Amino acid sequence: MIICLESGGTKLVTAVAESGGELRTVARRYRRPDQDALNTLTDLVEMGRELVGSEPVEAVSYGFGGTVRRADQHPGPCFHESGWENIDAPRYLQEAFQAPVFIENDCNLAALGEAHFGAGETRGTLFYATIGTGIGGGIVHRGRLLQSGALGEAEIGHIVVDETGPECPCGNRGCLESLCSGPALSRLASRMLGTTLDTRTLMERFRKRDPAASRVVDQAAGYLGKVFGLTINLLAPQTIVIGGGVMTDNQAFLELIAARTEAYVFPFFRHRTRFFLSALGENVVCRGAAVYAIQRLAEQKESQTT
Repeated sequence: MIICLESGGTKLVTAVAESGGELRTVARRYRRPDQDALNTLTDLVEMGRELVGSEPVEAVSYGFGGTVRRADQHPGPCFHESGWENIDAPRYLQEAFQAPVFIENDCNLAALGEAHFGAGETRGTLFYATIGTGIGGGIVHRGRLLQSGALGEAEIGHIVVDETGPECPCGNRGCLESLCSGPALSRLASRMLGTTLDTRTLMERFRKRDPAASRVVDQAAGYLGKVFGLTINLLAPQTIVIGGGVMTDNQAFLELIAARTEAYVFPFFRHRTRFFLSALGENVVCRGAAVYAIQRLAEQKESQTT
């Protein structure tokens, strides 16, 4: 069996996957506000042990909510949690479960999950984006992750779309994440409407065609359209899948984003990319983690026989 782990801005997830990538059991916990890296690893190991009992573990695959130093699989800087620089996370997990450990960015693994079990784009190129506590992306080409950088790639949340916009935790101003993540949408509504409005209520009013809410959401869709237009111009993906809490059951927002994107796309590339909501919901990262472990184990086996 494969243990699949996820740690993001708000929750911890542990799942057990079969050899074909299907999830057998899943457990979730919300992160504590004061949680650090050691707390997270301790919780994930505890949750994993509760799921597997005494059964042997074939691999551990971890979707981390930040950058990953690919040379040695160490989690890198993380905006929502401190302490990762002081812990050898791969060794910690390997000793806990006595199995090979594979660590990758959570959005990248989500992209892999959608390609194989969701939108099903394993022959061409799929771009996955999440809009939740933060904004991130991942690229799958012909069924495998595109891994071109030492620390990652597809960090669309930190593309600047408004140089006069609010400061982002990364240090820049006007990043997409600082304007269109779940918390940022609430702040955008406050600035534009002069009233406090949480993101869930904002989207409910938008779907009911409330004019004020629609102005805010249209502004956000414009920012997102710029970035997805850049994405299409660079990659020409056959499929873009958007997930995360903001997009849950939000087909109307997806359609608005897709419509606003076309204005920023190279004319010959227009109307060639399909937009979908995530089909895997809260399990998307763990589904991708299972695929990633299966692929990495196969690579290791092949290298040992050649």
